[in-house]
Amino acid sequence: MAQKGSKKVPIEDVECEIFVKELEQNYPDIKFSHIANESRSGGQYAKIRGAKLRRMGQRPGMWDYELFIPVYDIDGEVGSYQEIRIEMKRQRGGGSTTSKDQKDWGKVYDLAGIPCKVCFGAKEALEYVAQIVLQCNA
Repeated sequence: MAQKGSKKVPIEDVECEIFVKELEQNYPDIKFSHIANESRSGGQYAKIRGAKLRRMGQRPGMWDYELFIPVYDIDGEVGSYQEIRIEMKRQRGGGSTTSKDQKDWGKVYDLAGIPCKVCFGAKEALEYVAQIVLQCNA
């Protein structure tokens, strides 16, 4: 039970669902995918599946979202795409932390010139996307 006066913070899964719904509604031209790299807890099947995914190349700490923002040319056609990465966390105050592996991937993205941001909640993630869209098409 939450203490009196405490704010209820949605779990990360809920933030992700809100983010995707708003992204699809407001930015239909953005290509994106969720990188399913969540915890493998939940019984024997989850452990077996997790081991298989690791053998197939899944790596710890990969960020949650890979997005490709269209960059339009003078004719209004897509001329290229700007890749960005988002690591989704619960809203601030939800106790969410960034793992060492996630921080390491963030450094890789930075060195590769891929804009990336750890976002605390769907609202922050959507604001980041809007900022990149504006930068790409200014």
